[in-house]
Amino acid sequence: MLKQLKYRLIRSFFAANHSLIPGDIIAVFHEHRLRLAVWLKDFWCVPLTSRKKDGYIQVLHEDQPVSVLGDRYVPDSPLFADCSSLFRVKKRNLSGFVKGMSDRFAARIMLQTAILCPEGPDWLKLQPGSLVESDGSLYLIMDDENGRQMVPCSVSEHKVQGGFSWYKTDGTRQDSVIVPEGGTPVAVPELSYPVAGYLLPDDLPAARNTVRAAAENRTRFSQLIPPETLQHRKMADSAIPGDVFYSWMPLGDRALLEAGEGHWKRPYLIFRQMENGTLLPFPGAHKPKSGSCFAALPEQYPWYSLDHIQRPTVHITYFDISSPMYLEPRNLIERCFSLRTEHLQIVYRKAMNRTWCEKTGLSDWVRDRLVIETDDSVRYLEELFWVRKREKTTATLHPTTIPEGHGQPALFCQGKNVIPDTNASCFDACIGELDWMQTLNPAEALNWSEYLKLEREKKRKEDRKSGGNTKKARWKLELAPGTIVSSKGEALLYLGSRNSRWHCIREAEQGWRGKSIQLDPVPVESEPQLVSFDLIESIADDMRRSGKPEWQSLGDIIMEDLRLEQGEEEQCWI
Repeated sequence: MLKQLKYRLIRSFFAANHSLIPGDIIAVFHEHRLRLAVWLKDFWCVPLTSRKKDGYIQVLHEDQPVSVLGDRYVPDSPLFADCSSLFRVKKRNLSGFVKGMSDRFAARIMLQTAILCPEGPDWLKLQPGSLVESDGSLYLIMDDENGRQMVPCSVSEHKVQGGFSWYKTDGTRQDSVIVPEGGTPVAVPELSYPVAGYLLPDDLPAARNTVRAAAENRTRFSQLIPPETLQHRKMADSAIPGDVFYSWMPLGDRALLEAGEGHWKRPYLIFRQMENGTLLPFPGAHKPKSGSCFAALPEQYPWYSLDHIQRPTVHITYFDISSPMYLEPRNLIERCFSLRTEHLQIVYRKAMNRTWCEKTGLSDWVRDRLVIETDDSVRYLEELFWVRKREKTTATLHPTTIPEGHGQPALFCQGKNVIPDTNASCFDACIGELDWMQTLNPAEALNWSEYLKLEREKKRKEDRKSGGNTKKARWKLELAPGTIVSSKGEALLYLGSRNSRWHCIREAEQGWRGKSIQLDPVPVESEPQLVSFDLIESIADDMRRSGKPEWQSLGDIIMEDLRLEQGEEEQCWI
């Protein structure tokens, strides 16, 4: 009785004297029991629970003591804000203040509640992180020192740096990303705009930083850097990867003045032109700033253009691949020179090894522009191979395998360690069918070459010890193109051999019109049969017209073998 009277007195005193702010943890009487909840606004709350589900946000740690109605309370498990169970509490049921939290943490809870409770009050839908539509434009609501504002933004179908995932109002997560733009924000008026969606609550701090940086960009280029002209836009539109521009550094007036007039401008290597018209370049300097730099040597680029005058190159220029930045068209001054194709390939390879390339969604864009070279690791038919030699249209591949023990020169690629397969032989494949994965550095390539050499020498010694001086038996069966053989219960149509490997088509499903496969010679389990000359000639003709150099050459070989076969005695064809 005395304890109930105490709670009643505390509730009346708290309701009369305490002013709550969003994010406060309070004790309330709800559904005939005392429970903890997070205060949002206008007596709307979300309860705390010890159950963890998607969309719940942890607010109290295990064994974190708090005061509840004057008593010390220590939760025996973490407590989460149940953002899917919005409820409204009566004033008389407010029992006491428990704990406060930061404004940013409270904003995450309110945004998550808006996503999970679309039937909530209108003020809940217009939170920092909400997306609204106005006059056909999309805006992102954000808070700063000037109050609540609407920041112009756009939707990109590709992952870009500075882009954020978002939900629609029905709770479905979208594949596109929201990109805050550098336009001037507008104040949120009293009337409510239709809500288009919400950012992910976890991305709210990063989005706030992006908007703040954009606000600084709008004011920091007002004095020293000239305004954008049509000439600036033409230079930006014509820029291609590999171009080197002499440009203003993308810094604020204060930073430029602190750096000194001699450091206001420097060369920048253009990596890509972005969708919003800005350029993504690497800064240049006369000294390397990191271990991931490309050096443009004077003997390789003896001249550069400055003030529309050809000047001799004196110093090495180092471009820092580890720290790309954005350049506005107004920063550009003049194009100095352009990298050679082989040097641009080096830049692409260095960029693929940096984490920013994957995070900005540029990995696929770079991989499409890479040219396969010797000592690359590539993917072919869902397997990893080592490029031993590169010709004009083909590459010699060596299979890889997973190491079985320690002390082997393994290379980590595609989430696993691989080494050259000493039991497999090399074969040729068309360059267009290979996907670049990574490049072996000179030390790694040398280690793999020495590993193969030592393993082969080891096998030769074992053969000599066992009296195996005779050469390994080789497959000597000569088959005519169009021979149907059966191996391991599977029917194969033999087309021809190249580099000691068979080219075959698997069991007929569409009249022997499947894709050609390569495999090592296999024991024939049944009497070989032959298809008609007309059918094999038609297959060879399709291969010659396929446009793939490897298939064209194989088609020529098959046609030559057919002419030899037709010159012999007529055989019985099925």
